[in-house]
Order: sequence, then C-alpha cells, then structure tokens
Amino acid sequence: MIWWRADDCITCDACYGRCHDAVEKRGKATLLECNYCGLRQLAYNAPEPPMDMTARMNNGRFAGMTIYEIDKQKNGRRYLEHIVKTKGELCEVVSKYLAASQ
Repeated sequence: MIWWRADDCITCDACYGRCHDAVEKRGKATLLECNYCGLRQLAYNAPEPPMDMTARMNNGRFAGMTIYEIDKQKNGRRYLEHIVKTKGELCEVVSKYLAASQ
C-alpha cells in the first residue's frame, strides 16, 4: 500500500479523515483505505501514487529497508523478483527498479 499526505488525497466518506492508503487500482479508479476508520472506498480523482525508489518495506524480513538496500542483501534480488511475481508490497515500484537495474 502507498500512503498519501493529507493535502494530496480525498476526504473519507465516514470519518472525514484525509489520509488514505492506496490498496489497488481498479481500472480508472483507485481503492483507498482510510488510515483513521478503515473504510474502503473507490476514488476516481485520487492522485497517482508516487513512484519513489526510496520507498521502504513495511513488514517482513526486510522491513524498513529501501529497495536498493534489499537488492544488496544476500538473496535480495530473488526476494524482489518474488515480490513482482506474487504482486506483493510495493510491486509496481520493485518492478520498475528491476527493469532499470538489469
């Protein structure tokens, strides 16, 4: 999931919070999850998620590490390839990183 700052996103229909995680793209819409109440809603006006190579893993063996740092670890490249195959956390960013670093 990708987190957006409050000034970059839309308002939650339930609690009026303004911080969301982008769960997935569904055609032209983005499924957002509110960071405050957990409501999931489709948004057609959500900004494009930032593609940042300094994004960090939220959980797992490499939690807190950037994609570049993971790639430099033993079996890190295999882990990144596994993320792309299974559409795991930061899949799109990892896919772009792997394409650029080959």
